[in-house]
Amino acid sequence: MLFFLGRTVWTKIIRNNTAVDYLFNAEAYDFNYQYENRLPDRVKLYRGDEFATRCIYNTMNKDVITLGGERTKDEMCLHMATYYPRMDNLYGCMTTNSPDAWLAKMNISSPFDYNQLQEWLQSLKWTPERVAEWQEFYNTVPRIAIYGAAPNLQFNPLPRIPEYKDLKPVICTRDQTTPGQSPATRTTASQGSTKPTTVAFNSAVRQNVLTFFPLISIVMKIIIS
Repeated sequence: MLFFLGRTVWTKIIRNNTAVDYLFNAEAYDFNYQYENRLPDRVKLYRGDEFATRCIYNTMNKDVITLGGERTKDEMCLHMATYYPRMDNLYGCMTTNSPDAWLAKMNISSPFDYNQLQEWLQSLKWTPERVAEWQEFYNTVPRIAIYGAAPNLQFNPLPRIPEYKDLKPVICTRDQTTPGQSPATRTTASQGSTKPTTVAFNSAVRQNVLTFFPLISIVMKIIIS
């Protein structure tokens, strides 16, 4: 889920450091047109599989910063999927920039304070050079991966976003939906996947909802017992 500035969101399945398919791909995301995308076929995950989620925004019509948050005037990058069998110790996974990285960016040594960070971000004057500088910051900044279920959340440092071999790009046509086909089974038109896009695992067996909260992008390792 994104808000009004969101334009694209996708999650890829990474296996052995290689993207093998999309779990979900919305190249043209619209906040006003959201739906549950059911799988036409089940997707099997294996021990060691990873998810990479990325959201793309357009703020060209703004001259002030957009903060992350739950209000529609803010932004988020959230992806939910239903899966089975249920894992009682895993509810979701999120990444956030390392507090130490924020302190270094602000050039201060005091303890990390989110309100202070928010005020500092809102005071910045944006130029094309600063935009490029911040994009590089987000591409390389160390992160903290938080996963599990309360009250037993796990915190693991990520020196940087793990790299992987991506899907082969293909030419994107205006609409690859076949006659009578719903958007839920529309074929992916970019990055090389021709399988139906997916977001939910369905079964009469025990189910649970797995939520991803990536601020920019996340890579999550699946541990299947």
